[in-house]
Amino acid sequence: MVTGNHKRHRSYQSVKLLIALIVSLSLGFSTDYFQFTETDQYELINLGEVYSIDGPLEEGNEIGVFDGDLCVGGIIYNGQLGQQLLAWTDDPTTPEIDGFIEGNLISFQIYHTDVDTVYQNIGIEYIIYPGWDTSGLFHVDEVCGVNLSTITNNPPVANDLSLTTDEDISIEFTLTGSDIDGDELFFEIIDAPINGTLEGSPPNLIYSPAANYFGEDSLTFRVYDGTEYSVIALVSIGINSVNDAPILTEIGDQSTNEDTPLVITLSGSDVDEDNLTFSAVSEYPGYVSAEVTGNQLTLTPAEDFNGDVNISVSVTDGEYTDNTVFTLTVMPVNDDPTIELPDSFTFEEDGSLEEDFSDFVDDIDEDILVLSVSGNINITVFIDGFDVTFGSVPDWNGTETLTFTVNDNQGRAIASDDVDVIVTPVNDAPVLAAIADTSTSEDTPLVLMLEAADV
Repeated sequence: MVTGNHKRHRSYQSVKLLIALIVSLSLGFSTDYFQFTETDQYELINLGEVYSIDGPLEEGNEIGVFDGDLCVGGIIYNGQLGQQLLAWTDDPTTPEIDGFIEGNLISFQIYHTDVDTVYQNIGIEYIIYPGWDTSGLFHVDEVCGVNLSTITNNPPVANDLSLTTDEDISIEFTLTGSDIDGDELFFEIIDAPINGTLEGSPPNLIYSPAANYFGEDSLTFRVYDGTEYSVIALVSIGINSVNDAPILTEIGDQSTNEDTPLVITLSGSDVDEDNLTFSAVSEYPGYVSAEVTGNQLTLTPAEDFNGDVNISVSVTDGEYTDNTVFTLTVMPVNDDPTIELPDSFTFEEDGSLEEDFSDFVDDIDEDILVLSVSGNINITVFIDGFDVTFGSVPDWNGTETLTFTVNDNQGRAIASDDVDVIVTPVNDAPVLAAIADTSTSEDTPLVLMLEAADV
């Protein structure tokens, strides 16, 4: 039954209405027929029962309703509400689209029989676009075809990826995939890398190779479109070798005794297993010399030197160098004093000789020295510090060998040297023996025995 302005409505009977919603690629079609009638505005169009001759339809099907003058379409989900309809009218006498009709939800329920899938309670609600037939009425009372097309989901595709980075360098990358259905994609890591780590949330990731690792690594992933997973894709990662600096093993401060060389075995490491070369430099080569042979460092203090000297040691792989500095302490050791006397000292009989021995003795440690003498018999020696006075017994001349010794009183360190002390003879005046007073007679000779002495 049609009410309202039938004349105006009839003027639109030749207008073809097309209601369509395109949401997916449809594969396979089957057509059944049903009859529906339209009642008043905003009321349901009861389609009655719709039978599919090809058996049950999978969830997600497209239904198109048409009768030559009216065509209504949309996506129907089994047991669920469908999508909102967008319809437009097309006057075949004009080249442009004439206007739009908005419809709300298509809905239907299904049940299964032994043979067919039964579609029932399909409802379409509509409103007339403003400016059109305000009665909101039009009449459809014909058999219409129903296009039922099964929606086949196409699996997504995960894209292989090849990456390259340098040793110890992280790389950012984005996983990619595609879906010809235009579905939203979700990314899932299947196999994590073995020689590195991943950060981030797929598809945006950061790969960091393990420390000092170079070579090949990989990970696998897949994408999901909400229905199906893709085939697993491979991300290949090449890590280029980069020369790493060698590491010199810490040496630490060292010490040795004065006048005693020190030998140190140097060591270092290199993850690239390059050949390593060691070298060393002394802060004061005049005090401590540094010489490297292979991995042996020999430090030789200068004679009698003691004190601190910094030693710089380096290791290189030919490109990179590592170095360290340590302090060598040369500890003082008490040195023997020295005494170097001339071959001889000479003075005259009954004379004396004074000598300053400070020119003949020394001590590198600058200790206070004590001078002493031994071996003298006829020669007398008086020592005051390093001032030495020689003498002899009266009227003696000849040679005696004397031994002079210096002592630094530091652990009985002494030094001795011999010297010949020569007393040269001197002619002494003779000594006439005393002649006592005597007498003789006149004209009588007197003979006296004279005596004299000469040393």
